[in-house]
Amino acid sequence: MGSELPPTSSRHLKAEIWAPLRVSRIQFLCNGALLHEDCPGSKICETEFVHERVKGKSEAHGDFYLCRVVQEDGELAVCSPVWVG
Repeated sequence: MGSELPPTSSRHLKAEIWAPLRVSRIQFLCNGALLHEDCPGSKICETEFVHERVKGKSEAHGDFYLCRVVQEDGELAVCSPVWVG
């Protein structure tokens, strides 16, 4: 927490999940928009995604990313946002 990283054109997102019930969806969001969705169907899973950023977009204010996990019963968990840029 509190680290500062230089802006890059690609951002590597990775999530490892240990849930009490099967995970129906793992979603990566950027600035509130869905970037990637995975549907693993297991209690322990991981997913990765590389976000290739369009040059010039969001350079003035940066981006925020978050991961949302939805279990088979509809319960969900959302990580704290990660700000980049």
